[in-house]
Amino acid sequence: MQVQITGRHMDLSDALKSRVERELGAFERYFENIVFCHVVFAEEKVGHSATLDVKVYGDVLSVNAKGDNAFAALELATDKMKRRLKDYKTRLKERKRRASPTQEALEQMRPPDAE
Repeated sequence: MQVQITGRHMDLSDALKSRVERELGAFERYFENIVFCHVVFAEEKVGHSATLDVKVYGDVLSVNAKGDNAFAALELATDKMKRRLKDYKTRLKERKRRASPTQEALEQMRPPDAE
């Protein structure tokens, strides 16, 4: 997984960068096929904000969070993204389950045996 970290109107410390790497590494537990992650930190009038964009397959999952400091904003954003990744994985499984025929459907499609 490739990771890009951007800071708007602020400098990124090494501690923040290492925390981002550690937090994003945990995403692999929730969804294995993450292609790219982009994290944007921004300093605002009051507090900081963090935006996470995660590219999976053909979709991009995105979350925003605000906190008192960059670390708090990152923590909130990663919690939101973990939930989004769980939901996305569940939707993929449900879609696959609906697409595959069940045993009952296969039995109905068989021609009746000639007696």
